[in-house]
Amino acid sequence: MLGQQFYQWDRARNREKKKSWIGLEEKLNNFYEQEPTNEILVEIIDIQLRLNLEADQEVYWEQQARINWLKNYDRNTRFFHKVLEQRHIKGRINGLEGDDGRWASTIEEILQLAVKYFGNFFSASEEDTDDRLLGIVERRIFTDMNVELLK
Repeated sequence: MLGQQFYQWDRARNREKKKSWIGLEEKLNNFYEQEPTNEILVEIIDIQLRLNLEADQEVYWEQQARINWLKNYDRNTRFFHKVLEQRHIKGRINGLEGDDGRWASTIEEILQLAVKYFGNFFSASEEDTDDRLLGIVERRIFTDMNVELLK
């Protein structure tokens, strides 16, 4: 009886995941067909982040289950399920800190922070972009070398 309930729950959960995934992909395709504006780019990034996060989590847990199954075959499965459960809880991102120092812990708040961050990142002015890029690139020619080269 419990096994049947678990089976039904798992099927319902997988159906909901698939519906959510398809809905996000349809939204993404609709945004790709529209004229690119800052708002649309932010929405595209938001949807891609969600899709990538779901895909990465799914692959990770499939790999973990496979590794443990191969290592331990069928010995003490309750113990190994508990271990995986604890690792899943430890590996979770519980929140992000915003620019203002405020801690965001709900999914909605984290998504808002990501959208805001990438929105600012992709809509930066040319001066900001130049400064940011120059800060990343390692300096190879210093002032005295430049003076010599310009002679």
